[in-house]
Amino acid sequence: IVGFVTLLVNRIGTIRALGLYAAVGFACLTVVVLTLMPAVLTLLPLPPRRVATKGSDHLAAMLAQVGHFDRQYRVPIMVAAALLIIPCVWGITRIRADSNFVQYFKKNSPVRRANEIIGEKIGGTQNFDIIINSGKKDGATTFDLLKRIKGLQTHLAALPGIDQSISIVDFCELVDRSIETNARAGGSDEAGNTPTPQVATPITTFWEHPEQLRGVRQLIYLNQRQRGSGNTFAAVLNSDSSVARVVVRTRLTSSSDIVHAAEEVRRYGKDHFPPEVTVRPT
Repeated sequence: IVGFVTLLVNRIGTIRALGLYAAVGFACLTVVVLTLMPAVLTLLPLPPRRVATKGSDHLAAMLAQVGHFDRQYRVPIMVAAALLIIPCVWGITRIRADSNFVQYFKKNSPVRRANEIIGEKIGGTQNFDIIINSGKKDGATTFDLLKRIKGLQTHLAALPGIDQSISIVDFCELVDRSIETNARAGGSDEAGNTPTPQVATPITTFWEHPEQLRGVRQLIYLNQRQRGSGNTFAAVLNSDSSVARVVVRTRLTSSSDIVHAAEEVRRYGKDHFPPEVTVRPT
């Protein structure tokens, strides 16, 4: 009962429910076994005596010797048990919660080899998200917050085991580049013809000229009015542009390593984002 009650401190609701129901179930079972079952047994007739076999005689004799030994040496047994608790208490401090499902397979297993190849050629097979909540409408697409998200992605790229990350910043850069490329090409006339540019000018980004972000945000707004698959930014931005999502792909398979990466994300968010903006790995 005590063991299952300890699950009530878990942050996962399903685990807490399991601990509560199991503890209540075992408590009821204990009461039934100690009260109802003995009462029912007193009402039942005794079973007929059965002739003991040779094997059962040996077992009974052995158990009797064990019981006699326990009574005769009960003090040394208690002392020895108390001494064994000391290394057990020390061992408790050495326990580390971790799970690594990939390591359940042998090194030459196809599953493990495929995991390594995907990690090297494509990007990490594991991923986690970072939810950035600005707390206000269109707050996730402001120049300041986009710059901070870009810094977070740059910081993630330097962490061991992190292969790549994707966010609204990557989409904005792509849209901005498309707008500027089309503008440098002269755009299209009413007939749909694209004129040849007279002078080749370098393409600028909204990082260099923040006023260019206005056109990007307008396209994002128009695209978000589309329903279903028409909303290109749905995977990285919510409908009112207040919450952004960063998808982090990693080759980390150990839960303790992933927890360490999540703690680093929280630390970076606390140091580099405004207090009204929440940065939460999930």
